[in-house]
Amino acid sequence: MEAERGGPAGPFDDLEVIRESAGMSTSRWCAKFGIPERTWRRWQARARAGASAKGPWPAPVRRDAEVVAAVQALAAAHPGWGHRRVRARLRERGVEVSEASVLRIMRELGERGRRPAR
Repeated sequence: MEAERGGPAGPFDDLEVIRESAGMSTSRWCAKFGIPERTWRRWQARARAGASAKGPWPAPVRRDAEVVAAVQALAAAHPGWGHRRVRARLRERGVEVSEASVLRIMRELGERGRRPAR
C-alpha cells in the first residue's frame, strides 16, 4: 500500500511535488481539483510540521487483564453500583479507564449494575 502512495509520507507530499513541478499556485491547483484552499493549506502546515495529514487517532480501548479483574471485583462486591461508580472507584485506585470501557466490560461479564429508576 505504501508503494502505491509513494511511501510512508503519504499522498499529500506526492501531490505537493507535482503541484510545485507544474508551477501552479496553490489557489489554482485547489480550484482545478475542487479542494478547498483552506484544507490544502492545513495539509501543507501539517506536512511542514512533520505531522500526518490526518489524525491524531484515538487511543486503543484498554482491555488488559488488570482492568477486567478490577471491574469484576468491584462489580461483584457492590452489585448495586453502576459503571460510573465503578469507574470512579477505579480512578481513585489509579486505574485510568473510560466509562464506556467499564460499561462494556460489565456487560460482557453479565454484571447488570444499578438500573435507572422508572
